[in-house]
Amino acid sequence: LEAKCTPVPIAILLSSLLAIGLASVVFRDRPASRRLFIITLMFIFALVPLLCLIFGLQLRIGVPGDSLPQVTIAGIDRASLLLLGSGLMLVGVQLLLVFRARSRLNQLPLMRDEAARGLLEELAPALGVSGEVVVRTGVSNCSSSLGSRLIVLANDSDSWQQETRQAVLAHELVHLSRRDDLWLLLARLLMLQFWWLPWLRLLPRYLEAAIEESCDDLAAYLMRSEQRYLHGVFRAVKGLAPVPSGTAQAAGGSVLERFRRFSTYRDQQLDSRGLYWASLTLLTSLALVWTVKVVPLSEPLSDDVRIVGTAAEGGGESLSVRLGDPPLTLNDDVTRTELPTSDHDPP
Repeated sequence: LEAKCTPVPIAILLSSLLAIGLASVVFRDRPASRRLFIITLMFIFALVPLLCLIFGLQLRIGVPGDSLPQVTIAGIDRASLLLLGSGLMLVGVQLLLVFRARSRLNQLPLMRDEAARGLLEELAPALGVSGEVVVRTGVSNCSSSLGSRLIVLANDSDSWQQETRQAVLAHELVHLSRRDDLWLLLARLLMLQFWWLPWLRLLPRYLEAAIEESCDDLAAYLMRSEQRYLHGVFRAVKGLAPVPSGTAQAAGGSVLERFRRFSTYRDQQLDSRGLYWASLTLLTSLALVWTVKVVPLSEPLSDDVRIVGTAAEGGGESLSVRLGDPPLTLNDDVTRTELPTSDHDPP
């Protein structure tokens, strides 16, 4: 008797809980490190199951055979395929909505403000942003790196003070240089793919908070003044409408909550006390969860020895047997030597 259990349903449950737990506690005071860590975690959570399936990678754990429950897993497999298929449909719908939103952004009027263009050309090299960045005007400030690089400034941006325009452009350029809108989109697609795991809805929220906080830090550094940056962004985001799907914006999350960080000590954006390596160890554990398969535990036998009976008194068929050491006694297992064959079942 050989009983096996499918790893997929249990692995999805355990690894998703581990992913959310890591995203919520690791690098809490270092948003730049937390942003990169959550992105890495997303890739591991999404790609490891596929790689294990393609290459047949499994971690086998042996347990006594009689302790394995007899469970029919065909129904579980069918339910898993149904849930994964429905998640793919939701992902397709979301991608369609993002494509339509991006198309609408491309139809917005171009900004003709030469002062804004001059600020853009001044800030872009500091972030390594090369090539053309299109600036348009719309109902809210946002940016998108899906396709061509695009920044949208609010319709009243032509009346902004120089400080406000510089703060918003610096923030949106940081988003473009790091392709933050793409990472947010991937987090939301992962949430939709595994829609039946409600705790995964926290993942885009954690990532967005890390993205916006680390973006504030870098943009304030570019302006050489945290106070000027905070005042500029706050004046620009008051009363603006929500941004379209697939974009990033300066007002992501709670602006006041983000800005409160600047009034207290902020830890350096570097790993310390081995936290990064400890987190990677936990990520490795996350990968192993996907590969677990439980199989009965059995004693290994050599290829040329089989147990064929038990020593007993009385006559019977004479067998060429291997004598035990110490000498054979009643009720001991009796073995005989045979050449290896393709038949793995003993007679």
